[in-house]
Amino acid sequence: MPTLNGTRCARPLHFARPGKYADTAASAACSKCSAGLYQARNGSTGCDDCGKGTFAKDAGSSHCENCAEGYFANATGMSSCQLCKHEK
Repeated sequence: MPTLNGTRCARPLHFARPGKYADTAASAACSKCSAGLYQARNGSTGCDDCGKGTFAKDAGSSHCENCAEGYFANATGMSSCQLCKHEK
């Protein structure tokens, strides 16, 4: 079975699992979505940015997480949240 960076894709496109994608419908290998990106569906040819206020810390994420209280992500595609600075 073909691999890319140690990630197996059972069959082209149709079986790219959540968190992974196949570059084209004819791809024999899957790639993990980069940190800050996610893919929730099977059979995708790309990944989506995490929205503002969310992040995906690790490559291969199938969903984004909300920033914890006291933290923020003011851009899309973030791999972490930043600490809010409180003015005194």
